[in-house]
Amino acid sequence: MVNITTLARGSLGGNGTSTTVFNPGEIVVENWYGVADYVDVFEDAYQVYTPQIMASIPTGFEERSLFIMYNFTGTVGQQMELVDSVVGAGVGGLFVTDQAGYTSWSGIWGEFVGDMDGA
Repeated sequence: MVNITTLARGSLGGNGTSTTVFNPGEIVVENWYGVADYVDVFEDAYQVYTPQIMASIPTGFEERSLFIMYNFTGTVGQQMELVDSVVGAGVGGLFVTDQAGYTSWSGIWGEFVGDMDGA
């Protein structure tokens, strides 16, 4: 991962403006954070998510961790609670969609954006 990241950053001009994101979709060891700017530590259906996953993030790396959730089946209010919980725990990024994939906008996209703006 170090070699790939070095090559990618060098190919992008190496001027320090690039952002590197690793997407293992699960909790990783701290070493990954020494190479990437952000690490996607959760990418799965909303039904799989539990708040205990946050406790598994290496201490001090919450702001550099990302969460991606699809198949959200809750209400607009539950989405707001989810956003408040994840952002309140210091996680650096969150994406939630009620879709099964990433090819169309969530039916409650506007509400998600508003929730993120207010978090």
